[in-house]
Amino acid sequence: MALNEGQVRLTRPNGTELVLGRGTPYRLNTFNPLRRGVRVSGEGDAPWGDGGWAAAEWRTPTRVPFRISIAGEDAAGYMNLHWPLDAAFAPIRDDTTEAELAWVTGGVEYAMYGRPRGLATEFERTRTGQQWADAEFYCPDPTIYSGPEQSSEIGLYRLTGGLSVPFTVPFGIYSVVADGEVEVLNAGTAPARLLFQLTGPVVSPYITVTVGGISRTLYLDLTLGDDEWLDIDTRTQEVILNSSVSRLSSAYALGPWPYLPAGQAATIQYRAASLTGSRLTIRYRNTH
Repeated sequence: MALNEGQVRLTRPNGTELVLGRGTPYRLNTFNPLRRGVRVSGEGDAPWGDGGWAAAEWRTPTRVPFRISIAGEDAAGYMNLHWPLDAAFAPIRDDTTEAELAWVTGGVEYAMYGRPRGLATEFERTRTGQQWADAEFYCPDPTIYSGPEQSSEIGLYRLTGGLSVPFTVPFGIYSVVADGEVEVLNAGTAPARLLFQLTGPVVSPYITVTVGGISRTLYLDLTLGDDEWLDIDTRTQEVILNSSVSRLSSAYALGPWPYLPAGQAATIQYRAASLTGSRLTIRYRNTH
C-alpha cells in the first residue's frame, strides 16, 4: 500500500506488511534510519613524522531503532494490536530473502533492506490498552534507496537505415540505433547496483555500461534457450539461471562490474554473438 507522510511500512519476505506511524495505532516516538557509522580497516600514528595514517573506510551495518507507543482501547484491544506488531518484527529464520523497511519523508519514499530483530514490550499497563514497545531493524547493507524502482527493457543492439554511397558523394546517410541501447540516470548520491534479467534465446551476450566515456562490460560465456532466463545483480555479483542455478563461473568483466555512478547519465548497450529475440530488463533505484 502507498504510504503517507510520517508513515513506515515493514514488509516481510512472504509479502505480509504492517504500517506504523501517523494515522495508525502504532505511534513512533523513535525511528531513525539515518544513523550511519563508519569503520576503518586500519589507522595509527605516523612512525616517522607528524600526524598519522588511515586505510580504507567503509560504512558499517545500520541498526534502525524503534520506540513504539501502542494505542489500544483496553487490554483486549492492546493484545489485538500487539500480535501483528510481534509478527512483523519476528525473526525471518533461515529465509535468505530480506525484509523491506520503507518510509516517507518530504514526500519521497525511501527504503532499506534487512532483518527484523524482535520486539521488546512492556506489560505493566496492558490493562489500560496503552503500552510501549522497543524494536530494531538490522540492515547488513546500509544503503538507502529513494523513489520507485526504475525499469527499462531493450532488445539486442541493432542499427537501422544508412546507405552505401560512392565516396564522391558530398554527403552521408547515417544509420541510427533501433534497439539495444538505453540511457539511465541514478539521481541519488551514491553508486547504484544494477539488476539485469536476460531472456533467451541468446548466445554469448554481453552488457556494456558507459559513463563519461568510460565503459565497463560484463561478458557472459553461455547460451540461453528459448525458455531460459538469467538474473544478474552487479553488487552481489550473483548470476542465477532460471531462478535456481548459479552461473557465476560464466561471467567475467575486465575491471569492476558495471554500476551506476551518482548523478551521471549512463548508456547501457546489450549485444551478443548473433541477433535474436532476446530481451534485457534493467532495474535500479536512486541510491544514497
